[in-house]
Amino acid sequence: MGPAALDSAVIVKLTRVVLLIPLILLLSYKTSEKKSLKSATPVFVIGFVACALIVNALSLPESAINVGKESSKILLSLGLLGMGLSVKWAAIKALGAKPLVLGLLAWVACGGFALAVIISVGL
Repeated sequence: MGPAALDSAVIVKLTRVVLLIPLILLLSYKTSEKKSLKSATPVFVIGFVACALIVNALSLPESAINVGKESSKILLSLGLLGMGLSVKWAAIKALGAKPLVLGLLAWVACGGFALAVIISVGL
């Protein structure tokens, strides 16, 4: 992969992340009992927006940015660990094979679509 492919991947990923914010706010509002955007907004969305504004508005030293990047990797790993530890295997087994097959089919469809886009663009 060349630098152009990396630049494209970064732009696509960042666009996807930024577009998640309005979706999360909408879903939080729709599922909240109080129907107040302020009370329905997840704290991590506020933190994400604050970090994005700080990094783009201020001229931070490279060392501070590197600490933030490493911290985000560690915190993401801890979050995934917490999610994994809370999995109830008995509940998954009780659901049967249908959800697993559906998940596998969705994974194959997404992967196939991504591969088709990559091939069609010529990356």
